[in-house]
Amino acid sequence: SPSVRPSVIAVGGASGFIGRYLVRSLRSAGHRVVTVDRSRGAGDARQQDALTWPEVERCGLPDGVELVCNLSGRSILDAGPALRLSTVAYRRYVSELFDSRIGRIRCLAAAAAAVRPKPPSRLVGVSAVGYYPSSMRADPPPVFDESYAGAPDASLAGRLCASIEAAVFEGAAKSTEAAAAATGDTRRIAVRMGVALGRDGGALASMAWPFRLGIGGPTGSGRQPVAWVHISDAVGVLEHALLADLPPPTPSFNSDVLNAVAPALNTNAELAAALAASLRRPALLTTPAAVVRLMFGAERAGVLTDGAFVSPRRTLETGYQFRFVDLREAMRDFYKVHFSIKMTGGGLYEAEGAAQAVLIGLTAVLACLLATLAQQLMRRRQLTARWAAEAAAYSARANDQAAESVSAEDAGASEMGQQQQQVAAADAVPFTHLPGSLKRAEQAKILQSLSEEELQLERDAVMDQLRQICGILAERQGGEAGGELPPEASLNEVRSQMRLYS
Repeated sequence: SPSVRPSVIAVGGASGFIGRYLVRSLRSAGHRVVTVDRSRGAGDARQQDALTWPEVERCGLPDGVELVCNLSGRSILDAGPALRLSTVAYRRYVSELFDSRIGRIRCLAAAAAAVRPKPPSRLVGVSAVGYYPSSMRADPPPVFDESYAGAPDASLAGRLCASIEAAVFEGAAKSTEAAAAATGDTRRIAVRMGVALGRDGGALASMAWPFRLGIGGPTGSGRQPVAWVHISDAVGVLEHALLADLPPPTPSFNSDVLNAVAPALNTNAELAAALAASLRRPALLTTPAAVVRLMFGAERAGVLTDGAFVSPRRTLETGYQFRFVDLREAMRDFYKVHFSIKMTGGGLYEAEGAAQAVLIGLTAVLACLLATLAQQLMRRRQLTARWAAEAAAYSARANDQAAESVSAEDAGASEMGQQQQQVAAADAVPFTHLPGSLKRAEQAKILQSLSEEELQLERDAVMDQLRQICGILAERQGGEAGGELPPEASLNEVRSQMRLYS
């Protein structure tokens, strides 16, 4: 709000996804922001306002800090599937997961208590909606808000959120700023953050690329609730918790908690459909819950395959107004494809598209190439099967012909007839679908086989008898045919003589 006076605000975890947006928004509103991170950014123009965690532990926060917000801590899905390979590594990761959040909240709380001339009026710690039990275990599914007074969920996320909030409220009374100032204490507020959606980070950045390739879809059953919040509203709720005139918790709200979630109640399938529609892609391929458990383990997989319907009831009652309450509208804000058409003096049209249009075209080209490759592989398999069938049929015909008995008196005619049948059978083999090189190789093989059988027949005793018969026929015709054939007469010469005397 323009009426809010500039303040000095310390932000832990300022280099994270939400932290970057929060620091940018606070500085644009005129506030002085002191960042606390693992390392000091080399390009930070405000080096005097950039601290590291070891420096805060040794020297505390600068004097004059009025508000403190902590966003630091490792993500519960940060390490990916690698932790499945080692139980020791997984336990070490869980320990670091708790220490990175709880230890740094305590570090900021201790440093805030030492700020002079007076401690900061508020300390805001970020928890998550994983605190609430699953809505999928009851029918109809319950909707949780800040008035929930039951035990936190027993999952890893629930235990982590409960530990974070215990550290936020540790040793401090949950009251108004006036009461806190009277006791020299700092008002503690916990913000239960939903799934923060933004184009350049967070959950959406890792979800978007499968959808860009056309292979995205729901996770698990798709019926699990997703308590989401637009990144601008996530920053807005944090600024509301830091700067707004918040009333003290009423009896219906037993703690100073604000839910940073959109008022809409959506499921994972609706999130996938909205993302796919904004990218102009289908959402057909579902990631089975078993695959998610295999990748992240049963404890961490619940973050993706389970969830709770959450309402920001107290956040709305304290005066915050959400900018994005519709999931599809939020997705359209992230993935806009702008086209401007204008006519130049020469009557030409120029179209300017965002980078999203280029990605759409590249994905379409990739899909066409994959479809063509799949078609070629299928055709090759069909041709291979057809060639094998033709070869088997040809081999069967050749074996049947070789098994036929030939009588001695008709041996010559039978041998020649068999060769003619083999030639006819070879001609009958369909070569339509064979490449030219295979055609030529098969034909050469058949001709070589016939030539070998012909040479073997010329050396047979039957050929000598045929030559003698030709000589006798020649004598009966008066010797006009040239008498008896020489012993080296070829099969073709015998054939011609037989045709002459027949």
